[in-house]
Amino acid sequence: MRLTIQAFFRVGDLFACGIFASVLFAQQLSAQDAVKVVTITEQPVVRTTTQPATVKAYYSAEIYAKVDGYVAETNVDIGDRVKRGDVLATINVPELEKQLAVRTAQVASAEASEASGRAGVKLAEAQFADARAGVIEAQANIAAAEAMQAATDAELVRTKSMVATGTVQQKILDEAQQRRDSASAEVEARRAAVTRAESRADVAQASIAAAEAQLQAAA
Repeated sequence: MRLTIQAFFRVGDLFACGIFASVLFAQQLSAQDAVKVVTITEQPVVRTTTQPATVKAYYSAEIYAKVDGYVAETNVDIGDRVKRGDVLATINVPELEKQLAVRTAQVASAEASEASGRAGVKLAEAQFADARAGVIEAQANIAAAEAMQAATDAELVRTKSMVATGTVQQKILDEAQQRRDSASAEVEARRAAVTRAESRADVAQASIAAAEAQLQAAA
């Protein structure tokens, strides 16, 4: 009976200690884990992810050079932004450059020939104009010489009449005859000058045709 009572007290002590420990643990737990209160709002959910990928253009075009050569310089790389007119690369074409130099020299020579042809045409036209002026002048000189010849012819006729009547001496008739012969020679010389002037005009006109042909060949 004595042992039973002691055991009862020991069990009760243990129960009381357990209740006290539970209350103490609950107080400590409530003090450490305080609940925070927030206001709920509606927002869109943004989902992002990072994945390996390759970007390709929707439209693409293959570019080819019009001539064959060596790439001397590249101005852009893959992914660079370009616009119309940008130089993407420079191609070295030594053979075409040589041909270009030859063609450029030929063009310069042709232009010089054309310029020379134009100058030749102008010179021939000027010579023709001068020759025509010479023809006109020679024709005018013929008219003056023929007028002088007519005057000397009339003088010779009068002088012959006067010599026949004995009014003047034979010497006066001889002088009149010399003047008439000189006037006739002058007329012939003027006619020959007209012929020479016309020949020069014909040559100048032919020179114009030749210069124009040369100009057309150089053009």
